[in-house]
Amino acid sequence: MKKKLWRKVVSILGVITIGSGAMYYYLVLPNKPKAAEQTTFQYGPQSKQNLEVYKPSIKKGDQTPVILYVHGGSWMAGDKENVADKPKFFNDMGYTFISVNYRLAPKANYRDMGEDIAAALKWVKDYADEYQFDAEKITLMGHSAGGHLVTLIASDESYLEKENLELKDIHSIIEIEGPLNIPQFVQENKMYKTVFSRNKEKWKLASPSHYIQNKKMPPMLFITRPDESTTSFMNEVESAGNEVELFSASTLSHTDLTKLIGTTKQVEAQQLTGKVASFLKKYN
Repeated sequence: MKKKLWRKVVSILGVITIGSGAMYYYLVLPNKPKAAEQTTFQYGPQSKQNLEVYKPSIKKGDQTPVILYVHGGSWMAGDKENVADKPKFFNDMGYTFISVNYRLAPKANYRDMGEDIAAALKWVKDYADEYQFDAEKITLMGHSAGGHLVTLIASDESYLEKENLELKDIHSIIEIEGPLNIPQFVQENKMYKTVFSRNKEKWKLASPSHYIQNKKMPPMLFITRPDESTTSFMNEVESAGNEVELFSASTLSHTDLTKLIGTTKQVEAQQLTGKVASFLKKYN
């Protein structure tokens, strides 16, 4: 059932120009992959509040930057195991890759989910010394529903404040085709009222676009296909003086945008992988 729901994730966003740097993929990775250590941890008391840590082999005393990844699945499905080739790709770049589970609808609403992502971020900060994470270099990355959630907790800082965190605790964000204008999204996809409330007056509170005007944000990479709502959001973020980059796909599907990161299976997947690598190299 979860697999079926995962395949039905709705495609929604987009942008305007194509990202460059496909060959960067071949330049930044070491010739020999590093062995990864994979471990599951609980970051909260609920059964879904767990995460998977893929840690590259490093020397004692060294630290790794972190990718904290939030899966998609329409806020109703998906799992931390849905990572494809990303753990190896990011480990080879020297990053610890952490994939997060979180409570799902209908038992949880969007706010519960946002609180889970903030709690997972707090866990990474709290255990940075023990597991050799660089607490100053944590990148949030989310696909679809996960893209919405990572952008929401950065734009509405009440989620961070509940965990005694600050916006500066998020070093950068990679947003992969998640809905950023929730009133528009739910109006077009009424099945998501179970996630965002049947009271449309409350939809804006779940919408990153509601909080973004003149707001300081971490550097952001948008990975998406052309759509006016993303363009509008990006322009708002950039006009506030923030660093914004994008990769606009023309041949990749909604699922491909996350599934093919770290692969060379087709030309645009190579370009996508190169853009992610160059963004991280620039801001980390």
